[in-house]
Amino acid sequence: MKLFREKECGNATIFFAISASVFFGFAALAVDIGFISAAKNQMQIAVDAAALASASGLTASQSESRQRALDNSTRNTILGQALNLSSAEITFPRTRAVRIAATRQVNLFFARLFGLNSVSVSASAEAELGNRDIILILDRSGSMDDDTVDPDVPQPLTDTQAAAKYFVNKIENSNFTLDRMGLVTYSTWATRDEDLDRDFQDIRDAIDDTDADGWTNIGMAIDLANTHLLNEARWRTFKIEILLSDGMANRPYNSYYGRWYALYKAQQAADDDIKIFTISLGDDTDWNLMEEIASKTGGKHFYAPTAQELDDIFDEVAEWIPCVLVQ
Repeated sequence: MKLFREKECGNATIFFAISASVFFGFAALAVDIGFISAAKNQMQIAVDAAALASASGLTASQSESRQRALDNSTRNTILGQALNLSSAEITFPRTRAVRIAATRQVNLFFARLFGLNSVSVSASAEAELGNRDIILILDRSGSMDDDTVDPDVPQPLTDTQAAAKYFVNKIENSNFTLDRMGLVTYSTWATRDEDLDRDFQDIRDAIDDTDADGWTNIGMAIDLANTHLLNEARWRTFKIEILLSDGMANRPYNSYYGRWYALYKAQQAADDDIKIFTISLGDDTDWNLMEEIASKTGGKHFYAPTAQELDDIFDEVAEWIPCVLVQ
């Protein structure tokens, strides 16, 4: 009986030793698998970031695009090591697109016991300049027709019309995007004068037909632009509004409600991923309101003391072309 029990104990010891070895082997393998998984995730994030940074430079040149990718890759790491792309890992499959494909060796720990010191980890990403659906929102309230300089040349309306058409020309002649544009104008009431389209001459004609009169209903103008963008914007296209005003929001009803209504509609735009760039023209604008509208939606506020500064502002807005990962 004693001998039988001793054999049982011996068998149990051997079984435990084998089981422990298998258990620790799987545990060690799990550590390395987790390590490889973390490296793959970090590498994909780093390659995605480099592709987006690179695409942002395409409007300048491919050399600028490549340099932005190289610079970005020094700041993103895989398990503590910088990605450090080479020029050969950056290619340009299309005029407005960049592709990055990278492979790195990841050192292992426990797998070395089985003769496996490292594995290759790869990641790729393609980014391109995104298309925009843009609604230009222009103020045509009475203050836009200030005849104190020359009764025959309404100001600042005339210069604003010229600057707006300059912006339309910039969008039409872009080599990097297939943007569409629409036009909303507003005074006491807002109207949608041109639907989203690539018929830029119709938009220029509609801008020329604008007359100044009435109060300032910014909220209604944003509402019309929001509705049109939500109904007509293309899939995977960035929704943009450019709002210009030279006065205070004082309609509907009064200044208090008009201001609240404008902010309410701006919040709706933000909720629907619509970005609003705002332009305060002259010294009589509600600068704080225009800045808050832009801030709510992730846009930017610009101040133009006179209409003479509008071309530079429209240049900056035209050059803001978002980038998107497509692969």
